[in-house]
Amino acid sequence: MDIWPYSGRENGRVTDAEHGLLWSPIADGILPGEGSTALETTVSGSTWTTQPGRIHINGRVLHIDEVQSGPVPAAASATRYVTIAAYVDTTQSPWTYGVRPVLGVVGGGPPSLPKPTGAYEVPLMTFTVAATGAVTVRSDDRVFLDKAGKPMVTGWRNLSLVGAFTSGSVTPQYRLTFDGKRLEFRGQIRRNDGGQITGAANGSTLATFPSQYGPNVTGWMATGASLTGTGTAGAVRVDVTPGGQLVLWTQDTPTWVSIDGGVWRD
Repeated sequence: MDIWPYSGRENGRVTDAEHGLLWSPIADGILPGEGSTALETTVSGSTWTTQPGRIHINGRVLHIDEVQSGPVPAAASATRYVTIAAYVDTTQSPWTYGVRPVLGVVGGGPPSLPKPTGAYEVPLMTFTVAATGAVTVRSDDRVFLDKAGKPMVTGWRNLSLVGAFTSGSVTPQYRLTFDGKRLEFRGQIRRNDGGQITGAANGSTLATFPSQYGPNVTGWMATGASLTGTGTAGAVRVDVTPGGQLVLWTQDTPTWVSIDGGVWRD
């Protein structure tokens, strides 16, 4: 395993801040030329495993040249999200880097990963551990870069649904279009018990997607939803956050929400 560049090893010929500025236009993600299994992460039994590969992280290239693995976190009192992430920690001397699990709050959603403030993490895969110990893979979070250092335009990928939410009549999905500049969504989300969605007056997180795909600032979509007590649909607001969340806002209590729409990332 190795990291490049690192001024602590290069006698400081170019500072780490200068490297960061030089590579800032390049997105975080799997380098061009890497195969489809690069940094692919799977869970089997009580062990997670990440395959070798090269990834760009905040102006650095991290080369994982051997299979990495670790134990699945123990079950807690409620379901917990776990994200396996590639990381570089520049707060340590010498730096530390590699692959590690990042745990979410017990009973909460996926963990938030820090941006460039010393310890920088890029998600590879997310799974949940239920109170019973059952493990469910939620999403493949890898982002593959094109030769220009931009996220590749993707086909439709499934969103990671949060908590009690599940797929409606159309599978909730996302994709990148317009040379990676636009993020689009489609599908329908409902509660897994078929009940009404409450609490959205204060914002209710429906689903997540890789934060590398998020817009520079929060965007929002006006989408359709069922209206309480009627057989018709009304409009609701769904925010798309830079951190990779779809957040529902409505004064009503719909039984389903459409996420058909999109936002520009730049």
